Amino acid sequence: MLKRSLCIGLLLGSLASFGQHTRYVHPSSIEVFFSFSDFRNNVPFSSFSKGYGGLGVGFIRGIGKRLDWRMAVNFLYADSVRKTTAKLPSKELMMSVEASVRWRLLQPSGTFQPFIGSGPGITLIRSYLGIYLQAGTGMQINISEEVSGIVRIQRRFGLNNNIAHHNFYSIGLAGNIGRRTRKIARADITVPVLPAIADRDKDSTPDSTDICPDVPGIKEFGGCPDTDMDGIPDNTDKCPVVPGIARFDGCPVPDTDKDGINDDDDQCLTVPGVARYKGCPVPDTDSDGVNDEEDSCRNEPGLKAFNGCPSPKVEIRSVLDKAARNIFFETGSYQLLPASFPALDTVITILKMYPMQKLTVEGHTDNVGKAADNKILSQQRANAIVAYLVARGIGQDRLISIGYGEEKPLASNKSAAGRAVNRRVQLVLTEN
Repeated sequence: MLKRSLCIGLLLGSLASFGQHTRYVHPSSIEVFFSFSDFRNNVPFSSFSKGYGGLGVGFIRGIGKRLDWRMAVNFLYADSVRKTTAKLPSKELMMSVEASVRWRLLQPSGTFQPFIGSGPGITLIRSYLGIYLQAGTGMQINISEEVSGIVRIQRRFGLNNNIAHHNFYSIGLAGNIGRRTRKIARADITVPVLPAIADRDKDSTPDSTDICPDVPGIKEFGGCPDTDMDGIPDNTDKCPVVPGIARFDGCPVPDTDKDGINDDDDQCLTVPGVARYKGCPVPDTDSDGVNDEEDSCRNEPGLKAFNGCPSPKVEIRSVLDKAARNIFFETGSYQLLPASFPALDTVITILKMYPMQKLTVEGHTDNVGKAADNKILSQQRANAIVAYLVARGIGQDRLISIGYGEEKPLASNKSAAGRAVNRRVQLVLTEN
């Protein structure tokens, strides 16, 4: 019965079309134009001055008897388009894109069609994005039913510093790409209105079969919505705004410990953990508060400052003191002697054992010679030791070199034995 009623309605509608009046709407057309942009003339629509020529293309579509809308893109090379006086180093390609509405001042059947129009636009040159508003006038000359010539004059008003106010002129040709369309002006006969099928929520599911007749929904769900789009309709979804699964009545799989790993995959349901340990925390074998991934001594309790290892013992400091006494240089020079290398390699081993420690290298001299020269020499010797350690894999950021010269003697410089004591290197291990 419903299909028969629809067929009768369509037949009456087709008969009614014979008694209807129509009016023409201009067809769509493509416009190609030459342009001239005058950025050095601040007087609207005045005489030409130096400017820039360009090429553009536009699309025009009729939306009423005298009303059209237009999209256009224009390209030109320019070096001075911004409101600031600074020019670009050379001419660059500038693109402008604008949308506008134009109103034809005369009936559309004439050869000459003056119009006015306005709309917004943007420009892009380099990374400068300009925004403008244009208003203008022009003339369309209908050469034939398919081809028209168009002359246009605009004043463009820059809305930010990236585009200056300027005049824009164009001349081009437009070719139709569609036929004139007809719009119904009035009907001479009245088409009977078919009885409306009851559908309170307007979701195309009749109330007679709509499970949710007052809420717009989806036909496959009996007219009920699925807000979270999880395939479970809201009328049976316990979490209607959060995607879930049917096993949990439309709710997501729970995560009891809120660690981002759902309970189905979490082996430690009540303790936050990480995915690589199946929801359990990173283990700490020696229970020293430093997890195994960061613990260099995971089977021996230690301190976080020492990467989970115990604090350096007194014996380590004595080893450093012994190593310092076995570092030798050429007389009056900062050139390390090969005899120093075993002691320095011992220092490297200690630093690798305790990666969280820093080492301060102090250089000291006796008082023979000028004090300034002695200080420079002590600094150079300390630097030489640091360079040796860095070259063998110790980070520069863990090493400090200080040259004290003769400023901190341990013995009197009046005797040869005292001076020998004062000519020394000291190695001090500190926390990072």
